[in-house]
Amino acid sequence: MDEAYYKRMEAFRPRFEDVLQRLDAGEGPDALVSLRALAEDGFAPALFSLAWNAADDSDQAAWIAELERRATGPDPLAKYFMCMAYDFCPNRLDFETTNAKKRKYLEEAVSLGYGHAQDWLDELVRMEFRQQRPSSPYELECFDNDPTKPERFVHAYYDGACYMFAHQVEISESASTFGGEHGYQFAGILHGPAPLQQVVRLSQKDFGWSDPEDMPLPELPMLFGFSYDGSYVEYTVSNDRTLTVERMHPTESLPSRPYENFPTSFPAIALTLVERRPMSYEEFSDGWWNTPKTPPDILVMVPPPRRLDFSIWDAEAVNAGVVVVFECHLRERRICAYSVCD
Repeated sequence: MDEAYYKRMEAFRPRFEDVLQRLDAGEGPDALVSLRALAEDGFAPALFSLAWNAADDSDQAAWIAELERRATGPDPLAKYFMCMAYDFCPNRLDFETTNAKKRKYLEEAVSLGYGHAQDWLDELVRMEFRQQRPSSPYELECFDNDPTKPERFVHAYYDGACYMFAHQVEISESASTFGGEHGYQFAGILHGPAPLQQVVRLSQKDFGWSDPEDMPLPELPMLFGFSYDGSYVEYTVSNDRTLTVERMHPTESLPSRPYENFPTSFPAIALTLVERRPMSYEEFSDGWWNTPKTPPDILVMVPPPRRLDFSIWDAEAVNAGVVVVFECHLRERRICAYSVCD
């Protein structure tokens, strides 16, 4: 997530909170107009979804009709939003037809100078290529649901190879884990009331990354805010077991998200390295949606586990294939956590 995107999110946050307060106060029509304006000002995907879900059927139909009318002319934002409408709004078009319409709108938006459309267009082209080619050996093994094979909970790309972790029977104090208590104290940006949950802790004992400039970093605690809508959190790791939250949005959690009685922490599941597979970053990223264009020092992808007796997401997110992403920057001792889906 780049600096410009973060600053834009920070700038829109007060306006977003004001709209939510007005919706809670029953000022539906006026708040909905403001919500749409926010979405069209550039905080697009999350606010488009909120604006769409806050509207009734007639408002939804009117908004789509307006977007369709505007998209026929030289309005790049309307073209971009029409592509979003295909994702959020029910339609009877088949997959190929939908993608063809999306690609047409995105290409027109790019030609009219709307730069935000280029990344989506690049991802759409990449997706079309993936649909046409056979799955790679990595993809076949990565997403193999054969119950006789170990489920690969964690996929980490580092130094020209993918490290895959699965459940191991016995746990030790220094082992890598899925879930579990993190044992760190927090500093920096205040947040709450829900805690950040540890998703993964990778131990250097199991996964031998190189320490930057003789600064030992024996483990990477990877935390995420499941109860925070559209969570993005960035923190640094200190040797005194302090996590300093330097960037986070939102900072206030929602009740009952992602589901009722969501745990404050997950049970600890011991992980073992089951395979180290050399591959290019292009090959690795082709197995996932919406990966960074260039890899950080360590990139960790955590898809929804399917064979545990607890869930880290609600059923909708699991079905949508939501993946938690951790960008680990060793020299800065910094971890950026967010989620992506297709």
